[in-house]
Amino acid sequence: MDDKVLVTNWSLPCPAKEASDGSFSMLTALSNAAGGTYPIGANGLWHGGIHFDKGTANSFDQSSVKCIADGEVIAYRIDASYPTTVYPGKPPMQTTAAFSTGFVLVKHTLQAPEKPTKPESGTAQTSADTATATPPPSITLFSLYMHLKDWKSYQADTKLAKPSFWGEGAEYAVKSDAKDPVLGLNARSGYTGQTGYSTIYGVIPRGVIVEASEASPDGRWLKVSSTTPNVAELTGDAWVYKEEMHSLGADRYLISEKDSKDKPATEILGLNVRATEQGGDIIAVLPRASVITVSGTGKYRKLESIVSGISTPALIPAADGKLPGYVWFESLVADAKPKNTDSIVILDTPTAIKAGELIGHIGTYQNNDAVDQQQLHVELFSCDDVPGFISRSRAWAASLADGQKTLLKIHKGASKLIAHHEGISETNPPKLTDAGTEVGVTLTIPQNLLDGLPATHKIKVSVPGTSGQPAEVTNWWRLENLLADKDGKSISGWLCEQELITTRHSPWEWEGYDYIEETGKPVEHVAYALDSMGMLDKQEQTNYQTMINKVDGGPLTSAARLYEIIDSNKDDKLSSREIKSALAKPWSAQALAQIITKYESEWFKNPAKWDELDDILTPEPSEPNLIWTAEKQRIEKLSWWDQLAGQQGLSADGKAWHFQVVGMIHRCTNDDNDIKWLKVPFGQLTFDVEGNDVEDVTNPLHRYFSRVVHWPGGASGITIGRGYDLGQRPNPAEDLANAGIKEPLYSWLLASKGLSGNNAKNYLSSAPDEVKKQTISRKQQYLLFIPVYEFMKSEVVRISSSPANISKYGTLTWSNLESKIQDIAVDLIYRGDYTPSSRQNIQKEIVENNLDGLRLKLSTKSLWVGVPEDRYFRRIKYLE
Repeated sequence: MDDKVLVTNWSLPCPAKEASDGSFSMLTALSNAAGGTYPIGANGLWHGGIHFDKGTANSFDQSSVKCIADGEVIAYRIDASYPTTVYPGKPPMQTTAAFSTGFVLVKHTLQAPEKPTKPESGTAQTSADTATATPPPSITLFSLYMHLKDWKSYQADTKLAKPSFWGEGAEYAVKSDAKDPVLGLNARSGYTGQTGYSTIYGVIPRGVIVEASEASPDGRWLKVSSTTPNVAELTGDAWVYKEEMHSLGADRYLISEKDSKDKPATEILGLNVRATEQGGDIIAVLPRASVITVSGTGKYRKLESIVSGISTPALIPAADGKLPGYVWFESLVADAKPKNTDSIVILDTPTAIKAGELIGHIGTYQNNDAVDQQQLHVELFSCDDVPGFISRSRAWAASLADGQKTLLKIHKGASKLIAHHEGISETNPPKLTDAGTEVGVTLTIPQNLLDGLPATHKIKVSVPGTSGQPAEVTNWWRLENLLADKDGKSISGWLCEQELITTRHSPWEWEGYDYIEETGKPVEHVAYALDSMGMLDKQEQTNYQTMINKVDGGPLTSAARLYEIIDSNKDDKLSSREIKSALAKPWSAQALAQIITKYESEWFKNPAKWDELDDILTPEPSEPNLIWTAEKQRIEKLSWWDQLAGQQGLSADGKAWHFQVVGMIHRCTNDDNDIKWLKVPFGQLTFDVEGNDVEDVTNPLHRYFSRVVHWPGGASGITIGRGYDLGQRPNPAEDLANAGIKEPLYSWLLASKGLSGNNAKNYLSSAPDEVKKQTISRKQQYLLFIPVYEFMKSEVVRISSSPANISKYGTLTWSNLESKIQDIAVDLIYRGDYTPSSRQNIQKEIVENNLDGLRLKLSTKSLWVGVPEDRYFRRIKYLE
């Protein structure tokens, strides 16, 4: 397994635009796609992929295409410019439709988790024990991303990011995570003691040479007469502090790295340009994403030209026209270009790619109506023995820990939903004897969806045990529009998790999954589809009845489950309307996603199977179907499998088992980076102001990105996530372990316990790059915030419970407070604003649960001197 990239992370190919309820809203959103339904299309043919197009644009961020799982890119194709199909029309009219043949193929290895080991008592488990143990079941998967942008689109829009696996080019871009800041020296309107001292024209960046004309009376300030290169911000008499420049003699001074460290108003990060091949003085900074050419070898390379981007300050060419400076080569990435266009590139050495990394961008795919449309087709398939793998996985899952049973299955006809009413609460939970509606469908719900429910939608009832037995705990979940009654009508209410009535499963049990293997031909499926849509006349029905019967008695009908899911009117036919309708309902969308189909890929070049459709798609034998003829030419251009057949685990005959992509992603992942983890059950105010989720390093707001280690400044300690300060946390080892923080970040964070102020700042500065670059998941950030909130809440309660405070303001009953008042109290104590003096103004309003009164006090600016304006206004807005 060492030579394979195991899947540990998953990502949607196009991220959800809004917080989702797990797989269900994403599955049902696919029903809005203009075409491309899984597992069969409107034409009756198998369709192993899902589509992202104008119909799904409201649900998914389709600005780029991401890799769905960790793996290796093995092949790609990019059109120089989109090819076209010329569809005939009434003479002389013809329709020219562009379509993308561009694709990327990624290989993955999916492996079940290791079994828990139980070494003999007193004997430590060794690496040899692990090495000789039976390896977990594994399978090779392939993800396909079809109809990607052409090369012409990238040339026209230089801002489009390019996939790294295309290969190296002669040009290089400054990496998006380059962290060298533009720093320099403040230029003021006057020197110390003058009225203009407080006016700062701007920061003269490092690398600029200043010429001085006069000095202040004490000689410590110099008046700027000129700068090289020119600094446009210096519009008036500018004064600079002499001791923060490096003297070059003759009243000339260099704004240098050693001496000049002021920050400009707008932060610019990028890559330092230095004076010599050994480093030397900083003479400029190239912003992130700048494209340059370099020469030479070694760690520092000679800067030859700037293709795009503007350095700060501007670099002035020498008399020979050459630019000065050297740049650190490891901070550059090749500005990739595809190795070839209009042909398949098979990588000699597969390129590793992580889940969520860039695959490309959605391309154009016009049909014979020539309507402009952007369309992405994504598949996940395997050429291995999938039924055998699943059988081994199910046996393997029997020995996995109960904690890995993260799926709750609700069985048709076994449970009931009890309608919610105002009286139901944690102190007055539903009862099994309450009236309810029988659940008429089967649904498997991931635990992360249940964990993500609002606090008001989950109740835990604990009954003390007797005779030394543990307490009996019953979970109630309030589910909205996920289930249906026996008539298929959507229902909502409280579900009780009951042993044997509801069941728990590991994802590796593949609970509910089934297989269908094609035995028919495309012509038979098309005949069946046309008959289902009522598009065959009586003569045609007679002519094609044998073909229709083959499908009607073949693999589709034998998969009674498929008909049970889709055939709503029970006419033993599967129409495109019924398929769309089934995909729009959580229970049937999931059921369809659990069907694994095997058939010959549409990307495998096999002209004979398409020629068999000629007769049925030709209305009159004497009048050939020219549209179908053009379509077959398009199919041939789209094919790619034959050029990779028998390589990298791809079958020679083009046959493969297909999985529903979104269903598979959500089956295999806990959605650790779902947007829903940015919503916390309490303390949303503090959570939101303690950082952001802007991952784009080119965005100025990225400086507040919270899912990396950072030091907020002042007396703070090392912080990770939204306010998890290692300088203050009493038990970080437990908190970090519970959140699943991995090495090396885990040990590094633990070692920072108790550090604050400059000690924390210096500790962060000396951190290895692998720590600085490690990003925790949204879920981990969420889990780390919970203990922070609980601790701060307990502090409010503790302080409020002192006899002196009770005497002054009354007794605080936390559970009686409005949730927004609770959150304000926690935010006040978190930032240090919950002090004896502030309590004189707001404690009574908090104790009395007086929302209007608290809003008034928070809006009185004079009471909150020293509170940052952003926080001040956010608190007020939070109470609106």
